[in-house]
Amino acid sequence: MCHHVCASGCACYESRPVECADFSCAWLAGFGGPKFRPDLVGFVTLFSVFHTQEDGGSIAALSLWEYRAGALRSQVAVWLTLNNLHAGNCVMHVPDPGEPIFYLGKGRASVGVMVVGQNDEDVRSLSYEDALRSLARGPVS
Repeated sequence: MCHHVCASGCACYESRPVECADFSCAWLAGFGGPKFRPDLVGFVTLFSVFHTQEDGGSIAALSLWEYRAGALRSQVAVWLTLNNLHAGNCVMHVPDPGEPIFYLGKGRASVGVMVVGQNDEDVRSLSYEDALRSLARGPVS
């Protein structure tokens, strides 16, 4: 997560880089109503495509990037995650701090997922059933 993120949002909003000015999260694109606004929920929601390790393909997921500690354990985050998993969609939680977790949607086969970027990294993935058990206790850390 960006080091300019603060409790109220962006610490350098007025002078932010062009990449930030051009960025549009899922909420700005119309996903969710007022209760999903990032500054209220403590996480940013994105639609992302991840590379799969087994076949070199890709898989789409809703990503929740936490910038307020504990936000991914909130009622809103768990509700959003469970509804997407039940619908067969995959969801990735990116806690701050912590390692990303990729939850596989209902009916999805187990797959290895890699986040491609500066430091390509494998992401732990949980089956639909394991995701339900994990979310009943709160997201895995």
